[in-house]
Amino acid sequence: MTTKLYCGKCSSFMVGEIGTSHTMKVHRYYCCVNTKKKKLCDKKAVKKDWIEDLVANYIMKAIMNDEVMERLIDTLMELQKKESTDLPF
Repeated sequence: MTTKLYCGKCSSFMVGEIGTSHTMKVHRYYCCVNTKKKKLCDKKAVKKDWIEDLVANYIMKAIMNDEVMERLIDTLMELQKKESTDLPF
């Protein structure tokens, strides 16, 4: 995820970070660039798994209804009709 996640406090984008604890456990999270570089925002880091699961669930909820699914199918069928069936030689 690159520049697709924005801070809810200052609206700057958030970047992925990886850290290792003293027990050598790896922690992955997202951090506001204004928190990390300029100390202009006090937004705490967000766990990677939590935010990515939240986004995936939101997307699934948004597309898993009949109206949206029909529009997706129609769009895909139109794209498929436009594709060339000729094999390159």
